[in-house]
Amino acid sequence: MTADDLFREAVRMGIHLSVTEDNLLRVDAPRGAVDEAMRAALRQHKRELIALCQSPERYHTIQAEETDPLWAEEFGWVLHVEPCDLPPTPFELYPGIRVSEGDRFLKRLQEDIRGGPKGPRALTGALQKDCRNLRKILDVG
Repeated sequence: MTADDLFREAVRMGIHLSVTEDNLLRVDAPRGAVDEAMRAALRQHKRELIALCQSPERYHTIQAEETDPLWAEEFGWVLHVEPCDLPPTPFELYPGIRVSEGDRFLKRLQEDIRGGPKGPRALTGALQKDCRNLRKILDVG
């Protein structure tokens, strides 16, 4: 089992991994979720898991994929967009909505995507609408 596989399994089991200020692996889990086999695997891959937790893009991508694979499939592409990929600002996202600060808009959009389908903007459908319109603008397949 790789560290990525272990992280995916932890997410599926409701185990949250993070790194403390002292650079230690922190494991928050529901009671009984971490059995001896999981504990041994966490110890074995501790360094790789710490590195994964410190790599925001990798961490959030895996977390989103395991939390809701359909969500990641439909909107995960946004996590790979760079500010330089956006059209010159200001640009019209859709009629009546103009984006004047592309890098700020993209950062917020990516944070919302990482929040998953239960985030406030996703629950209202606003996030999905923004992503679909951005996809048209960028002509992403």
